[in-house]
Amino acid sequence: MASRDKNKTLTKKEQSFRRRILKDDEIKVFVGHMREFLGPTFVALSDEYGLSIEDTLRFQSLACRFAEARTAKGLTLKEAAASLKVPKYKLDYIENANIRNISPEITLRYIEFLGLSNWFGRWKKANAELAKRMGLVP
Repeated sequence: MASRDKNKTLTKKEQSFRRRILKDDEIKVFVGHMREFLGPTFVALSDEYGLSIEDTLRFQSLACRFAEARTAKGLTLKEAAASLKVPKYKLDYIENANIRNISPEITLRYIEFLGLSNWFGRWKKANAELAKRMGLVP
């Protein structure tokens, strides 16, 4: 299911939560609940493969904003990729918060293309350590 289709099935409250920049204390609580819900086997596997629940949760609001902004411009993922001259799957990684496969250069170009620079500035400030590790800040 495409990310655009997933957003249509969410309630307004769920969409609002997904796109909100969460505070550190909210992230800690949510990550704790996720680890408890998923159980020790999943947590051990995610740690072993370097998959961070916290990083994915932090990036999710940005990923949601990308999809919303692209859709508001009336563009499909394929059309946005063609405009940026990048493979569609690279934008799909971004919009689905597949942070292990995200290209910093393409992400920064996508931010400019979608007009999200101001919002990204707020996200970057709230998530400075992750933004730096992902190569989204100098």
